[in-house]
Amino acid sequence: PAGLSLKPAMLERVLFAGGGTGGHIFMAVALAEELKRRDSQLEVLFVGARKGLERKLLPALGFPLKTIKIGGLKGVGLMQIIRTLVQFPASLGAARTIVRNFLPSIIVGLGGYSSGPVMMAGRSLGCPLVLIEPNVYPGFTNRALRRWVDGVAVAFEETSEWFAEKARLTGIPVRREFFEVSQDILVSERLRLLVFGGSQGSRPINQMVCDALPFLPSDRITLVHQTGRDDYMSVQEKYQ
Repeated sequence: PAGLSLKPAMLERVLFAGGGTGGHIFMAVALAEELKRRDSQLEVLFVGARKGLERKLLPALGFPLKTIKIGGLKGVGLMQIIRTLVQFPASLGAARTIVRNFLPSIIVGLGGYSSGPVMMAGRSLGCPLVLIEPNVYPGFTNRALRRWVDGVAVAFEETSEWFAEKARLTGIPVRREFFEVSQDILVSERLRLLVFGGSQGSRPINQMVCDALPFLPSDRITLVHQTGRDDYMSVQEKYQ
């Protein structure tokens, strides 16, 4: 992105900061895998929250992960805001220790509340910082960090308005596996339909599909429905 002078050959260690949802995590996984494919000697480290989804996903994918104790400030109650503010100095100190020990060539902020302390720690230690913003309307953390970073990779032209000259239109990183899926669908086979609304599910999408089930020809359609954890039992009952 604009404002950065790093060349690919200068990347030795990349730190990815943030997570919380699959949307944040998997775009970083796609980028990390591609960087590792191009340079097998590249070191990658993820830093996320102790209670974030990254604790389950990243070790299973073979990526090293360190966590800090931090909660959210957006869309939470007053007590959670107070707890987060109390936790922040310790989380910032822990983030500084991680950054100093890893010595990243660059820190990539993914969004999510855990990216805030890590990006601020990186800024205080003089590390180059870049954000990835996949949404049209930037998330709370990325909006808060926009003054402190060197560049921002955005997926939509209109998002650039938030980051001015720091923005570069790049699109969203996509995992290589999606390009390896077979495109052949035989007419004689059932229609295979995948339903999903993000890694943690989408209640409106789940409800819409469940309402449509009585109208779908079960002998012609095979459904795989990724519901998310919260709606799993209720959606399963409706399928049954």
